[in-house]
Amino acid sequence: MSSQARMQLLTEKAIASKRYLYDANKQEPPSLAYLENAVNQKSITLKRSDPKLIILDLNGTLVYRDKSHNNRIFSRPFLMQFLDYIFERFYVMIWSSAAPNNVKKIVDAVFPPRHSSNLVDMWARDSFGLTTFQYRQKWLTIKDLEIVWERLNNQNRNRENPPIWSQNNTLLIDDSPLKAQLQPYNAIHLDEYDLELHRSRRDEELNDAILYLSDLRYESNVSAFIRKNPYKPRFKSKESYTQYLNVIEQNESYYRPSNQFNTTPASSDYKKSRRGDGGYDGRGLYHNDSNSSRQNLNNAPDVIERIDEFGRIRRDH
Repeated sequence: MSSQARMQLLTEKAIASKRYLYDANKQEPPSLAYLENAVNQKSITLKRSDPKLIILDLNGTLVYRDKSHNNRIFSRPFLMQFLDYIFERFYVMIWSSAAPNNVKKIVDAVFPPRHSSNLVDMWARDSFGLTTFQYRQKWLTIKDLEIVWERLNNQNRNRENPPIWSQNNTLLIDDSPLKAQLQPYNAIHLDEYDLELHRSRRDEELNDAILYLSDLRYESNVSAFIRKNPYKPRFKSKESYTQYLNVIEQNESYYRPSNQFNTTPASSDYKKSRRGDGGYDGRGLYHNDSNSSRQNLNNAPDVIERIDEFGRIRRDH
């Protein structure tokens, strides 16, 4: 390595170290405009679903890669049913922090051609704008959906009546809440599909995700819906779910005094519907077994949350 290349690498390493400390210890909040839309705008349940974009993570979400056995790929249970469901009803793209060649290997291994050929796009580690040093390390990668919206909307500019992607119609499915910290209400976080869960043979997370998506696809505002009706992984005691709640609380705390009401999602939302035994979700809808019955039993008066001129969240009855 030349002295110039070595100096460049050392410079990148120094810059990256500062960024790492910031990313790891001080999470970035969502923009005020993003929070205003998620807090102030209601989601309306539509009679017919409108176009929505699902952004899929791969390793830990859809597959488990066993690095001790030459990166052997294990599909998550019910993966094919899940893929069939979403490709029939949603636009789908992939965004993974894995290297491009590994992303291609996973897609080729578990996505049948009828699905891989219909992907909107496929992004890998080279899409995060990492420095050379960061790219080679196990680095926290933030999936900023603003980048997706800008790029895809620009690509669709000359098409006739294309969908305009935004926080109203986009969903990220990932196992890491930290990666979605800039748009926390546009993501659901499944339990990480790791070696322990793979060996347990009791993982049904993708079936649960299908149930959740069967409601979300009819909603007019994805971020407002998820804020009121957060997805609950089966094993909520796991670190990923605790991490998710921390991200939500820290993000909203930037816009309200610490003594204001707690806007962390209510624990009752979706608590029974995802077990298949029936129950009410956060909108007053009753879910019976695997079918999502849309019986609106919520007669309570509307409560409108808004952000005032001082950045504080208010409730208007």
